[in-house]
Amino acid sequence: MKKNCKKLISLLLTFCVLFSFSLFVYADNEKVDIKSPSAIGEGNVEKAFIVKDGKLSEISVQEYEEIIKESKKTEEKFHVEKEKLKQKASQIGGSVNSISNDTQANEWIPWMPDQYYYRQSGFSSAVTRTSLMRRISSIIYNETGSPATRKIDYSTTQGYSVNISLNGGKKDAFSATLGGSWSSSWSKSDSISYTISSKYYGWMEYTPIMDNSWGYMECAIWDASKQIWVAQPTEWTDLYIARNMNGTPDGIYTIKTSTTRPSY
Repeated sequence: MKKNCKKLISLLLTFCVLFSFSLFVYADNEKVDIKSPSAIGEGNVEKAFIVKDGKLSEISVQEYEEIIKESKKTEEKFHVEKEKLKQKASQIGGSVNSISNDTQANEWIPWMPDQYYYRQSGFSSAVTRTSLMRRISSIIYNETGSPATRKIDYSTTQGYSVNISLNGGKKDAFSATLGGSWSSSWSKSDSISYTISSKYYGWMEYTPIMDNSWGYMECAIWDASKQIWVAQPTEWTDLYIARNMNGTPDGIYTIKTSTTRPSY
């Protein structure tokens, strides 16, 4: 009986030790599974540079990850606010008074082009646009058996992006509110040398930093038969403007490497 008790106690102790060990390993795996922004997608970020207000500076991978993380939070916050404003667009209607302030409604005009007015509701400067992150260089492969320095040629062009179709009248309305440079696009072509590990691929990516203006595009058309301006449905408008101070588009430039060729 005593021998059986000893065996039972021994088995219970062994089980407890193994159970505790399995819990420890599971907890450790949980830590490993936590993915940072640089681990999401393809490749690892090796170097990061930021161009903001025309100033170029190198940042650490950790700083890069924090910027990406915070920018995603900001995008989500603005998305919620914008959705509320977007829902109001159909309720607002065009403002004939604001559009035709330079034309008398009772003036006889046989023909007039549509008149547009951009009513800005909000503006945010230097927004990191993670949704526009893209590869801007060719893919370099180090086929040798040791690390090798390779030249990575890169090129990018960044212009505005907007959620509505544009014509001349709408562009003029943007210019009247924002100034004429909102529609400019900026390009940069250069090369950088980086030491790529054996059997690794290397490339460069770009994440734009842009200004964001949002609001409502109002329109009125001239009814010649009635000699009046007629307000049209208001369009919710979300405009992103490329930034440039010294010839290089503002944004984050990263060098990435991977043992597998990127699919994009």
